[in-house]
Amino acid sequence: MPVLVGPGVGTNGVIADGSAMTQEQINSTYPRLFRNTDNQTIVIRPRTIFNGSFSRVAINIVIASNETNYVLNTAKAAGYVAGVSDVTLTINSGVYVSANSTGTAALQVDTSWNPSDTISIVNNGFIVGMGGSLS
Repeated sequence: MPVLVGPGVGTNGVIADGSAMTQEQINSTYPRLFRNTDNQTIVIRPRTIFNGSFSRVAINIVIASNETNYVLNTAKAAGYVAGVSDVTLTINSGVYVSANSTGTAALQVDTSWNPSDTISIVNNGFIVGMGGSLS
């Protein structure tokens, strides 16, 4: 099998030798493994396709009650697809996200996200630390 180009499945659904990808490869909702002619494993990352074009996945996470030391990670994002997810974390009105020590962040976005994902935070409540020096 030829080597794939582009991030994941390639931007046009085309393999490096110019041949088209199969519909299964393009429409996959789970990562697929394939091998090229040199027996190298190629990972095809999933994409969501509507009307023949790639689309991003919108994920909404809501904090509806008070939380302490909240860590936003991919495990909390139902439907997460690496590299194509647009995540919005909303803290509801009147809700406190707080820290319980100076050595812990009230809200942390961890490193489980793909660099191509986007994360937005809509703070209608309060994010309250304890005056520590976390970076």
